[in-house]
Amino acid sequence: MALIEEDSVQIGNTIYFDCQSVAYLRSLNPADMAIGIGCIAVDAENGECRLVGAVEAAKLNLF
Repeated sequence: MALIEEDSVQIGNTIYFDCQSVAYLRSLNPADMAIGIGCIAVDAENGECRLVGAVEAAKLNLF
């Protein structure tokens, strides 16, 4: 998995990054896509990371 820095947004003290499989980023073949992976949230103050679920991502209108 790789974070896609170009697809990031900061809301308050949290930075949200989209992520995708490295294989897909190299090939752009849909068969290589990571399916069902949400984005990653990083606390800008302490660096803590967590996965963001689909409901939270939808409520925040991420990506």
